[in-house]
Amino acid sequence: MLLEDLYFQQLHRIELVEPWRHDNGTPGLLAGAVLLHFENGVLACWSPLRYGMRPSGTALGIAANGVLTSPGYRLSVLPTEAGDKRFDLTLPRHCISGHALQDLVGTDTAPRLMLANMVVDDAMITLRLRLGLGQNSTWQLGYLPALDGSVGFSPQGHTLTIRTWRVENADSPASWLLPESPYPFVLAGRIWPSAHPNHWPLALRKAWQSQPDSTAYRTILREALIARFQQHDQFRQRLLAIQLPESVKGLPEGLLLEVVNELRRLFR
Repeated sequence: MLLEDLYFQQLHRIELVEPWRHDNGTPGLLAGAVLLHFENGVLACWSPLRYGMRPSGTALGIAANGVLTSPGYRLSVLPTEAGDKRFDLTLPRHCISGHALQDLVGTDTAPRLMLANMVVDDAMITLRLRLGLGQNSTWQLGYLPALDGSVGFSPQGHTLTIRTWRVENADSPASWLLPESPYPFVLAGRIWPSAHPNHWPLALRKAWQSQPDSTAYRTILREALIARFQQHDQFRQRLLAIQLPESVKGLPEGLLLEVVNELRRLFR
């Protein structure tokens, strides 16, 4: 299907896959994927960092300077049944439909797609998809790789930002940064289920517990995280692309930056 096939169709709902949440816990308009469900098709825009090994977005043309132009994210227009199955159904999702959708877009009736075009940035490289969803209601889909490769749905001219970013639990954005995240790796000939001290080899755990104020925790955790990201390519790509959060529970201050710098040295 082509983008033009969606013209004049009603927008039934907006689906956000792995959405960021505001400080009060409510989902925002920044997510790993944004799916716009129309009457007979789905416009899907998703993060290549999160859901594909290719770190680049869909190439849509060549600019005057010869550089490929891309919106940053991957973009497809899918049949309805395919759009419903495009992403793992176990991933967190948030849907906006009905009156909530009309209030968001600023229309009195169900919004329709009246316009769809690409707007290039000042550098003539990055594109944003601009959508006209009713009279005086123009929205855009942009890409924010520094915010864990997220896609943002926002009014034209408005840039989505995150005021505070702390990774505190499994519901936090970028929770894969937590030491206890269940991504196993091999270090010193042993399989570690995670980088959390509960999963350290017994000898290391006892050595740290006997001297809890020593540098042992930081040293062991640093080596564990480097091993994890060396062995999980997709998470390494995400880590090297993001703006580092203000804090990650369980990580000493500055440790994540040390890990990033070492990974950049190893994979330059």
